[in-house]
Amino acid sequence: AAPVLRRPLVAPRAAWPLIAVAALLDMAANVLFLLAVRQELLSLVAVIMSLYPASTIALARVVLGERMAGRQILGLVLAAGAVGLIALG
Repeated sequence: AAPVLRRPLVAPRAAWPLIAVAALLDMAANVLFLLAVRQELLSLVAVIMSLYPASTIALARVVLGERMAGRQILGLVLAAGAVGLIALG
C-alpha cells in the first residue's frame, strides 16, 4: 500500500511495543526452529510448523477479538491433539 500511496508506512507509536514483542517472538521461533533441526527433530518440527495457520486463528481471536466458528474450534482441538500424538509416538 505504501508504494501506491507514495508515502511512508509508519505504525502508530502506541503499536510499537506490540510490534517489538512480535519481532522478538518471531526471532525466537526462528532460533528454536534452527536448534530443533540441528538436533535432528525435523519430523516433529515439520508437523509443528504446519500449524502456523492455527496460530493465526488463535491470535485473531485473542488480539482482534474475532469470533471463531465451531468448525474452527474443532479444527484447533484436533490439530493440537494430532501434534500431541505425534510427539508421543
